[in-house]
Amino acid sequence: MDKNRSEVYGTFTYAESLTYYDLLETENTLKENLDKLFLGAGAEHLDFTPLGDMLMFQCAFEEYDSDLYRKLADKCAGFLPAKVSGRFLCLEKNLDTCDIFWIRHGEWQVMNFELPRKAPENTPVHMVKSVDK
Repeated sequence: MDKNRSEVYGTFTYAESLTYYDLLETENTLKENLDKLFLGAGAEHLDFTPLGDMLMFQCAFEEYDSDLYRKLADKCAGFLPAKVSGRFLCLEKNLDTCDIFWIRHGEWQVMNFELPRKAPENTPVHMVKSVDK
């Protein structure tokens, strides 16, 4: 049984002004720093997916911990280069809440969302015909 109750998904986008060589160097350093930061904070694994001018990552934590995520954002903003911006989504697996972080060199912002168990009243309903077997 999966013991992790929280998933973190992130993207870091590089400025267009970075040369290809600078982008590769920046990406390698960023991956090393993120690896140390997240694994050092107890992440179970850390997967990276480079995609052109973006680096995506995903990891899992045993518990959903908003205070920990804020500390991670703070440390990340401390080492993030000026030509890189990032976001990460911290999702509680029971889908009750999530935190979204926006990170730039030297600063970060966060917004928490409580996710409703029932669809809001103004959400369109899509009807489907039942298939009897």
